[in-house]
Amino acid sequence: MARNVFYKRAAVTLLVCFMVCAEAGAVEGDTPPQIYDVGIVVYDDLLFQEAGTTATYEVTVRNTGVMDLSDVRLGMERLEEEWFSSDDTAMLESGQEANLTYTLQMPEDSEGTHAFSLVVFASSGRTGISSMEIVSLNIGHGTTATTTTTTLPPTTETTHFPSEPAEIPESSGQIDANLIIVAAMIVMGYVVVKKIL
Repeated sequence: MARNVFYKRAAVTLLVCFMVCAEAGAVEGDTPPQIYDVGIVVYDDLLFQEAGTTATYEVTVRNTGVMDLSDVRLGMERLEEEWFSSDDTAMLESGQEANLTYTLQMPEDSEGTHAFSLVVFASSGRTGISSMEIVSLNIGHGTTATTTTTTLPPTTETTHFPSEPAEIPESSGQIDANLIIVAAMIVMGYVVVKKIL
C-alpha cells in the first residue's frame, strides 16, 4: 500500500515538474538566452570611398545576452591598421542598443576592393566577447557610388575569449529556477526507475 502511494506521488510530482518547465520554456521550444552576447545589427556592408578621402560610418550594436556589457567598441581585421579608427565606446544593459562610429582614411595611392571584418568587442567582468560582420570596401579614383546598409536579426554568432579563469556570474532568478526544476525532475525520475527495478 505504501509503495503504491509513493509511485502515485512521484508520478504527480514529475507531471507537475514537466508542466512547470514547459510553461517556463525549459523543455521544448525556446532556447535559453546566452549569458554574454553582443552583435552588430545595422551596418554598411558595401562601401565605396575615393582614394585620398576620409569618411565616417555608423554602426548599431546590441547586447543580446542577459548580462550587462561594458567597454563596447569597434575594431577591424584584415585591413590596413592606419586606415581604420574608432574612439567610440558604450555600456549596454541586456537588450540595449547603441550607435558607434568608425572612420576610414584612404591614402591617395590606395586602390582596389578590400574585404575586411568589422568587429564589435565587449566585456563583462573578466569575460571578453566579440562578434564580426564582413564589409566590402571599394576604393575609387574619381567615380561616385553609394553605400548599402544591412540590418541583421537580433542574434549573431559570438566568439567568447575569456582572458582569465571565468567567474560564475550572477544569473537571473528564472534561469536558476529552471535549473532547479530540471534537477528535481532528474532526481525524481531516477528514484522512480530505481524503485521499479
